[in-house]
Amino acid sequence: MSDEMIIARSGGQPTTPALRDLTAWPGLALLRRPWFMRSLQGLSVGLLVLAIGLGLWLPDRRDGLTVLLFWGIFWPLLTAVVTPTLGPVFCSLCPHGVMGRWIQKFGLKRRFPRALRGAWIGLVLILLGYWALAFTMPGLLSASTQATAWYFLGFTLLALASFLFFADMAYCKHICPLGRVLAVHGKVGGLRIGTEQSACSQCTTFDCASACQYHLSPFRFEARNNTESCTLCLDCLPACNKVQLQWQRPGKRLGQPMQGASRQDFWVLLLIFAVAGVGIQFLHGLQHTGWREHLPWNLLGSWTNSALGVEVSSFRFMGLYVLLFAVGLTVPLALYGYRLAARVIGADAHALGTDLAYGLAPVAILSLVPHAVTRFATANGPALLNETGALLGLGWQFSAFAGRGDLWLQVLGYLPWLGIIWTFWLIWRRAGHWVSTVPQRTLVWALACLPMWFYLGIWVLKLLAPAAGGGHAH
Repeated sequence: MSDEMIIARSGGQPTTPALRDLTAWPGLALLRRPWFMRSLQGLSVGLLVLAIGLGLWLPDRRDGLTVLLFWGIFWPLLTAVVTPTLGPVFCSLCPHGVMGRWIQKFGLKRRFPRALRGAWIGLVLILLGYWALAFTMPGLLSASTQATAWYFLGFTLLALASFLFFADMAYCKHICPLGRVLAVHGKVGGLRIGTEQSACSQCTTFDCASACQYHLSPFRFEARNNTESCTLCLDCLPACNKVQLQWQRPGKRLGQPMQGASRQDFWVLLLIFAVAGVGIQFLHGLQHTGWREHLPWNLLGSWTNSALGVEVSSFRFMGLYVLLFAVGLTVPLALYGYRLAARVIGADAHALGTDLAYGLAPVAILSLVPHAVTRFATANGPALLNETGALLGLGWQFSAFAGRGDLWLQVLGYLPWLGIIWTFWLIWRRAGHWVSTVPQRTLVWALACLPMWFYLGIWVLKLLAPAAGGGHAH
């Protein structure tokens, strides 16, 4: 059934029939029961405490349940696979948010400083506290169960202090390193909160908004095609039976006009694309070709390590330069392309760039999926089951779920190319929101795709490396 057949019109606003409400399906009605969600959230808090506790008090190991839970399940699967597929569902079960909802009842309830609101603190934390460490000292954070436990304990204490001091779930909205990233990734996912707009237009109580501890307005999501910073906590479902948990084709919202598009989303998308897209291709693409010795970040990195007398095993300046090259080339190129495109049609460069940058989401996200799934299927998944069995005193032993040569994993390796094609199409689609003539639209599209042409060029270089005598492409 087409979307046009599903969506009816009432008073100029789309009305969504109850047939699309997933909680009407057998079993999923439990999502409207507060006790059910509280049980899942309690389990999440328990796993956090267990993982940190085991990491701190049991003998230190390079593997173990703490490392596997955080770096084998939480980080790669929930951020790289689940969120782009379903939406920011992890936020609904995040132990930090769960504890925060309780702590805020007794906290100081101070307003978060206006100058610090938005994505900036979270972006700095993930850039310096994760990406920079991962590029320069790979393996440091996951080197042992204790290192992992202390790392996540630090963020847990920061979260608890923030909830105790500030109101309105300020940590989730303004500080959490993953908060804004998952909110942006979640726009690709298929799950969303929708409402029956015909009922909302006559509503006088706004129970859904009152139930939202993030001070969002679910009754506006449908009309604006923008769920803002919704974490899918589902608190609004029991508050009003006109609020629905809906499923739509993943990525559908990215091709439609979006009211209230956030400039912070723009920077999140651009930096994710620069680091997780371009940076990863520098580090795990060109780095694994025969051109390795001639790459500028390797030349600069070797010189810096030698000049400062720093062992590469302690700190890889090469990784730092990869990060700087990726961000320093991608961001100015994108800004320049958006500015030229805006000049072509006489539009505001900030508004145009913010709108068209949503097209970068697929390539930035899908490029992470093959590695995350392959690592889970071949190593982390069975290891987690075996560690759990050992903790419970069970003798089971699971082998790898798949081998690297398996056909389905090889097919999965083509997902980045799907992301490239999808991104080109999305930018073309979004360019049509600004201009109708084909020549102008083509020019706007080509200019807005400047970061994509750069990214595609890296892939071409990587594929040409063997033919040019440059070794193998990874």
